[in-house]
Amino acid sequence: MPPNNFDITGFFDQEAYSDITVKFGERQVKCHKMILCTKSEYFKNICGPGKLFAEASHSVIELKEDDEDALLAILRWLYCFDYEDDNTKMYQSITDQAMPDQLDFHAQVYIASDKYAVHSLRDESFKRLVAYTEAFDDDKLVGILTVVLHQAIFPDEITKVVQQVRDDRLHTLLKREDYRTILAGDSTACLAVIDALRAQEPVRDDKSVTAKQVVPATEAVPSWQVEKVYWSWAVCPADGLAEKGAAVICYGRRCANRAIPEDEKITVWTRK
Repeated sequence: MPPNNFDITGFFDQEAYSDITVKFGERQVKCHKMILCTKSEYFKNICGPGKLFAEASHSVIELKEDDEDALLAILRWLYCFDYEDDNTKMYQSITDQAMPDQLDFHAQVYIASDKYAVHSLRDESFKRLVAYTEAFDDDKLVGILTVVLHQAIFPDEITKVVQQVRDDRLHTLLKREDYRTILAGDSTACLAVIDALRAQEPVRDDKSVTAKQVVPATEAVPSWQVEKVYWSWAVCPADGLAEKGAAVICYGRRCANRAIPEDEKITVWTRK
């Protein structure tokens, strides 16, 4: 942060004391080497004192191959310590339609600020990106999932944020016809959802399953002994027992064991 008695916000894109112009696309921004070089290792390396790059002796730096709005946001951040202008904030506040565009904007700022070594902006843009993603309703989220996870190339940090939001709302999303249609036409997306669902399932530990003792009411316990642990849907002396992997269904009307889940570990009393 600059000293309290030195406000540099008024120098952003101003001719006063400007000694370098940053050009990208159709835009040109009047800047100051001192500010650029002290806040970004990238600019320090190309136009700082003693550098041999052509930009060090020229009064114009041309940046290519990066999102123009993101580059303008970087320069605004270096001077104003914020990267969203008033028009962006106003548009964002009056319409939800701006939210997907805002997500892309914050993502591009994150990518560009990482490239140009403006680490404070990279961290701030990532925080705002997370906040925007979590604020989407399901209608917007379906479109975002399609773009971020399946159509465009984003850094792993961004895709992981979107994946986490998807996983948190997965059961709700799977009730939507538009999302099911996407999965039906994209096997990769479908497999990713299956993996996410499996990851949410609790790990089943056979040792933690409490053994259930089933004792026929008409028989005295002493005449029965624990013979073996069986696995089945229903455990009933009249219907027989099965090894793991086989299903035994008891059709007795009074059988109390018909609702036992498949593959549940059951300890039963049976005659030797």
